[in-house]
Amino acid sequence: MSEVKLSVVIVSWNVCDLLEKCLYSLLNTQQNIDFEIIVVDNGSSDGTVWMVKDKYPNIKLIANEDNQGFARGCHQGADKAIGDFLLFLNDDIIVFDNTLSKTVEYFKNTQNVGVLGTKILNSDKTIQESVRSFPSFYDQFIILSKLHNFWPRLLLKYLRKDFDYTKIQNVDQVMGAYFLTSKNIWNSFGGFDKNFYIWYEEVDFCKRLHDQGLEIVYYSDASIIHHGGASFKQLRALPEQKMLNKSLLYYAKKHFSNLEYLLLNLFIPINLIFTFLVSILDKFNINPKK
Repeated sequence: MSEVKLSVVIVSWNVCDLLEKCLYSLLNTQQNIDFEIIVVDNGSSDGTVWMVKDKYPNIKLIANEDNQGFARGCHQGADKAIGDFLLFLNDDIIVFDNTLSKTVEYFKNTQNVGVLGTKILNSDKTIQESVRSFPSFYDQFIILSKLHNFWPRLLLKYLRKDFDYTKIQNVDQVMGAYFLTSKNIWNSFGGFDKNFYIWYEEVDFCKRLHDQGLEIVYYSDASIIHHGGASFKQLRALPEQKMLNKSLLYYAKKHFSNLEYLLLNLFIPINLIFTFLVSILDKFNINPKK
């Protein structure tokens, strides 16, 4: 590579096989852009570090002894990046020909873009819903209370169920699975808030950019396959919910009113009880949505 235009940062944890497929897709598809790959391994115990060193010795590798969390891992990768653009890519992604070049080209040639996401497909190549509105007290309370498990229509607006995934358009937030920004913007806004361990860090970043007049763009003319949260499928429901709640409360403290933040705090113990009950229903294959 003569000149690196793009730095692809992948934070990974215990998904060696999926990461290998991700790296293979990056290096064995036509991209028409000079790019580097930086893998930040968060203390995997499944041979990920050995695999990267053995099969991809030219990839920059940061091997943490323990799990630093997603936001901190992204900062570690960004600190080593030399590209003009930063792409934060999940470890369970497959890219297609020219996904990288198309998204960077659109970003570079479109004024006022702060973050760009692209079309995301499930493993069976159906559309994966990846665009949401910014969180509000109402929709986050619905999620905490688990009411959406019984009445999914309560979250139609937040989940943007009416969104047209065939059109390029400005949105509130895009999924962090494919999260493109420029190095200048990343540095200017301080990157992801490191107080987020996992979840909401990309939402907070989009919100801060949006509040300063920059645009968040959904780009429909390129696509990826996302196998979907593979790293954190390894966690049980209750620990996962506790991590999610911690990030939600921190986001609420930054962006909600003091009263809304207090009310969400008070509701957390009830949420954990609901989470346990819903997990029991799932265990016995009882679907409350039916």
